[in-house]
Amino acid sequence: MAEGNILVVDEDLNSLRSLVNVLKKNHFQVYGINEFDRAVELYKTGDIDIVLVSLQRNDSSGFDILEALKAYDPEAKVILYTDVGTKGNVMRALRMGASEFMEKPLEIEKLVATLRQLLTKESAPKAFQGDLRTMSLASIIQMNCEERIVGLLHLQRPGQEGRIYFDQGRIVHAETQGLKGEEAVYKMLRWDQGVFTLKMEVTPPQETIHSDWSGLILEGMRRIDEGQSGPELEWQEAGLVGEEKGEIEKDHSKRILRALSSIKGVNEVFIYSQNGEVTAKESKWDGKKLDKAASYLISQSKTLAEILSAGQIQRVLLRDQAGKEMLLWCEEAVIYFRFSKRTQADMLAREALARVQRYRS
Repeated sequence: MAEGNILVVDEDLNSLRSLVNVLKKNHFQVYGINEFDRAVELYKTGDIDIVLVSLQRNDSSGFDILEALKAYDPEAKVILYTDVGTKGNVMRALRMGASEFMEKPLEIEKLVATLRQLLTKESAPKAFQGDLRTMSLASIIQMNCEERIVGLLHLQRPGQEGRIYFDQGRIVHAETQGLKGEEAVYKMLRWDQGVFTLKMEVTPPQETIHSDWSGLILEGMRRIDEGQSGPELEWQEAGLVGEEKGEIEKDHSKRILRALSSIKGVNEVFIYSQNGEVTAKESKWDGKKLDKAASYLISQSKTLAEILSAGQIQRVLLRDQAGKEMLLWCEEAVIYFRFSKRTQADMLAREALARVQRYRS
């Protein structure tokens, strides 16, 4: 017996067939279409419980469907899935009322569990779920505070859980494992795995935090960097292998390079002078092509900024199928990163600048 009626909307026929077949094997009644303009029509005429919509690269069709479904039925249960899970997409999906936002490749067990959970509820919950491997806690905090959300962020990982309460652009309370307030936030910032649920319009039970959210994140990153919250990040100790500590203390470029290359998700780091010359690097290849490109971008950045009347360029972000690349301007240096798709560029930039400032002093 079918557990529920699912409509899958995906322009990629191979992806569509695969997902339809998997869901049928898990005892759902599934309808699949690859024409986005028919999705709302089918929802109106059919007995559809949940709609799964693929969000295509450089195409707003998935969001258009979500908007149209919510306009017709505010209680519509819609899951967006994509291979471009940027913070902007997640935030937009949250504001528009998506039940969940998932990244490809889809974890079928998680998808099936989510569908069953949604089917047991009479109406779509006023909540948003996600995975900390897709979006870091620091990014979630930034997103919630900038959007001035009032609600509860519930975090879960094996054997642990925590709660962070937001109120109009502020973190006002947090708790986990007997800790409350700022110390609880610092503890949870270390979690890079687990799931989160953001429940909207939940009133904080008390106020234990009075600091600005950005200051909390920076202090949390500093503590992680120094290993004050546990042994998970030990770049400083690892950096001493085969070298005297005094030697590293004197070589600021090497200290900074080690700090930057230890950031989660970073694969390669080059540090350039403002003239485009390499001063330090952590890479398995010589990067001659990169040096030429970086040198050109650095030399032209001032001209480009003047043309755009945009002030000094802060960073340049590039993407390809293998991952992401970024040039980050930082005082007298420019830093190149090659990093994973799952790493958020804005939070990488924030953490990198914080580490450079600390270890340059």
